Amino acid sequence: MSNSILFVNQDPFFLYEMETVLRCELAECEVIAAKDRDSAYKILAERSGDIRYMVMSLMLPRVADGYMLLSEVSGKFIAGRKIAVLAQKVTEQVEHSVRLHGVEHLYSTYDLDKVLLKLHRSLFEPLHNLNVDSKQIKAALTEVVGPIGSFIYDECCETGYGMSNASLLIENIMERLDDKERAAKFYALLTAASEAKRAAVQQAASAKRAAKAPSKMPFFNRRGLRMAGAAA
Repeated sequence: MSNSILFVNQDPFFLYEMETVLRCELAECEVIAAKDRDSAYKILAERSGDIRYMVMSLMLPRVADGYMLLSEVSGKFIAGRKIAVLAQKVTEQVEHSVRLHGVEHLYSTYDLDKVLLKLHRSLFEPLHNLNVDSKQIKAALTEVVGPIGSFIYDECCETGYGMSNASLLIENIMERLDDKERAAKFYALLTAASEAKRAAVQQAASAKRAAKAPSKMPFFNRRGLRMAGAAA
């Protein structure tokens, strides 16, 4: 799958500005633009296997069009967790409505920094491959932000992102950090911890296999003579 981002917005000027920023910040990606619900649907239907992430405004041009697009494509052409929705006003009603379509990421229309941070993590950081436990996550948080790290961890767990889904928990924590440098440091610490754990597991497995391996003893026939070719 290629690193392609579909950006959907009905304002040509805003669409151009976002395209420019995305191409600058995420140069490794192909940025595809759509100005309305129909064109976005057509692109997803034709290239669903190529689109890694979709950033869309709710007003296309009406809010109803945004919800219709979500109902048409979420879970069919693209997973809800790979969709970021931009709303002019983030209210409880709007949050509830987008959640019904499996969307986990809702932002204010002008909260570009958070959107870019989310895109960077989703496209280039395989969070699902991290093999870390709650103690390691808390330790990494504490090293990055100090004692407040334990509070951030608890808050993220309380919102439903517990260790039952560690990748979503880590993703939510990185979003709460709200800073690219801190998020990068947090991720680097978790990656190091994960690699160390994997190395320890592999080392233990190798030692276990070595302990079970039979020792090389000379093979003798019934007369007690060493067979030709047997190890000395």
